[in-house]
Parts: sequence; structure tokens; C-alpha cells
Amino acid sequence: MLWSFEFNLMLFCVIVLIAEVISKKTSARIPSVFLVGAIFMVLFVGKIIPSDFIDSSYMELVGRITLTMLIINMGTTFDIMQIKKEWKTVLVCLAVSLSLILIVGFALRPIIGRELAIMSPGPIAGGGAAAAMVAAAIGGIKPQLASYPWLIFMLQGLIGFPLCGWAMRKELQHKKMLIDKNGYVKSTVQQTQENHKKKLCDKVPQSYKSTAYYWSTLLIFAVLNIAVNKAFLGQFKINTNVTAIILGIVLSHFGILEKDPLSKSNSMGMLFLGLIASMANSFAMVGAPELLAMIKPLVIVFAVSTLVMFIIGIIGSKIFKMSKYRGIAIALNCYVGFPYNFMLCREAVTSMTDDKEQQKLLEDDLMPTMIVASLISVTLVSVIVAGLMLSFL
Repeated sequence: MLWSFEFNLMLFCVIVLIAEVISKKTSARIPSVFLVGAIFMVLFVGKIIPSDFIDSSYMELVGRITLTMLIINMGTTFDIMQIKKEWKTVLVCLAVSLSLILIVGFALRPIIGRELAIMSPGPIAGGGAAAAMVAAAIGGIKPQLASYPWLIFMLQGLIGFPLCGWAMRKELQHKKMLIDKNGYVKSTVQQTQENHKKKLCDKVPQSYKSTAYYWSTLLIFAVLNIAVNKAFLGQFKINTNVTAIILGIVLSHFGILEKDPLSKSNSMGMLFLGLIASMANSFAMVGAPELLAMIKPLVIVFAVSTLVMFIIGIIGSKIFKMSKYRGIAIALNCYVGFPYNFMLCREAVTSMTDDKEQQKLLEDDLMPTMIVASLISVTLVSVIVAGLMLSFL
């Protein structure tokens, strides 16, 4: 019975559950992905569980299914009109990502080594999808390095949550002073009329929109994306995941795919477990010496990346006439992402005042900026950056 499929799957889910409970008890100050990764790291390195634990639970197969579907799904979540309004936020995020490519991806090569430098910018820019892409690519070349991008993913929240929360509170303190002085603050949110024009995906009867429907539509375009890449784009070394996220944006914008179809299919949770399994499985391939050897480059990469985000955030704030704390908060969304930035913003707002009207004004002013920063940095740019850097492997 021990280490059977049923036992391994049960234990895997229990470990994830324990991590989520602890994270919720600490108001996400200790991210669940960090806890899951740390637990599996100890279990694998300490030989407490067998190296084929994840493979035997078959969750690794779910992880393989996850990636392309998840990336197309991420693309469908983009609201192009909202992004147009927050163009200053978009430019700051793009400047941060470009700086990470140049400084971390190229300038740090003599210090941390070629492979680690190439692998760093995508995961640092944010997102499990980017980490999964990099881990899968390096796993076929140097399996002992497959845990490196996941270590970045694990540590992002631990470093980013307190820093981003601090920047948000500083920004909101300034906004609250304006409210107290003037009695109001003009919200930066512009209301728009919803487009009620019926889209192609709306013409499908709701009764047909089952899990099979959402998976079929996503997988049709996933297969098409791979076929086009192999036939035409492969010669340019364009990663299939880069074209996948662009495809998701285009298909959603023109109403061919619904927004966030995986959530509507009630399968996002299962696929997220598959992504977590891919992370956990990377630690089965490394021992303590390899993990210890990664500590120094991780410290260097996070120190340099954090400094880059602060500098670009401050420069962006000067150029676009916003407070330096707003610019820093935008840049630090690389480390946070949705829904954690939403939670941090809510927490910062409620810590400023008990007045419900003031809370709404503060939230309306900062929340859209944080959401767009997350969409650009974590959802879009991290995947593109990872794909571009992998062409140098």
C-alpha cells in the first residue's frame, strides 16, 4: 500500500492543503508555493519519499497538460481597453522587464554562469508559467538545474509581499492626506460603457458549455499553435508559449474564446495542482550539494533584480509624474502577481482608515494600476521574456 498511486496522490494533496492552510493563517505572508516547495525539497533531499513520488501519483502528467492550456488561458484574461488607460503602468513594467533581460540575463553571466543567467529573467519577471517553461527546457539539457527557476518562483512572494505591501501603504498614505485635506480625491478610474455586442463565443448555447467544451476549444488552438510554430516560426526560434499567450489575447479580444475559460470549466484548481507537481518534481532530481550551490546565485539575482525594480520604478515615477512609491509598487508586481497584489492592496487600504467611503476612493485609485501591472509583468511579459531567453540556451 505504501507508495502506491493512491497513497502518493493522497499525500501530495495533503501536503498542498497543509501549505495553503498555513498561508491563509498568516494572511499569505508566507506564500503557499514557498511552503509546498520547501516541504518537498526537504522530503526529497532527506530521502523521506522516493524520487519517483510525483511520477507515481501521475500529477506530473497533469502538469504536462497544464502549461500550454494555462498560457492560452492567461492570454484570454487581458482587457485591452483597461491596458490602454493604464499605459504609463504598462511602460514602467516593460522597462523593468527589459532591464532584467539586459542586467540579469547578460551582465550577470560572468558572476553566476551562463545557464543560470539565461534562466533567471523570465521567472524573476513573475509567474509559475514562466518557471515551468524554463524548468522544462533546462530539464532536457541539465536536469540538476531544473529546480532553479522553481526556487525563484518560490522565493518571489517571500521577498515581494513585504516590499510591495510597504510601497502600497506609502502611496496610500499620500492619497489619504489629500482626502483629509481636500475632502475627496479624484479617482483615476474611468468608467466605460460595456460593449453589449454579442461575440462569437456567446452564440454557443450555455447548456453546451461543459468542461469538455472549454477544454476542446483551448486544446484545438493549442494544437494549432504548435503546428504553426513547427511549420513557420520554429526557424526563428520563437518559443511556442510566446505565440500561445499572444494567441489567447487575440482570440479573446475578437470574441472567439471566452475570458478565463479554465475557471469557467471548473478545472483551474486541478491544473494548478499539476503545475505545483511540476515544481515539486524538480526537487527529486537534485541533491543537497546542488541546492546549496544555488544559494549564492539566487541571492545575487534577487538583490540585483530588486534594486533594478526600485530604480526603474523611481525613474518611471519621475517621467510619468506619479509618486515614487506608486512607481516602486508597479515594478514590484513582478514578485507578487494576482490575486496576491489584490489582497495586499485591500489590506493596505483597510489599514489606512475605517471610513468606507475613503476606503473605496483609495481602492479605486490604486487597485486598477496594480491589476494591470500584474497582467503585464506576470501574465504576459514573463512568458515572452522566458521564451526569448531560452533561445540562447
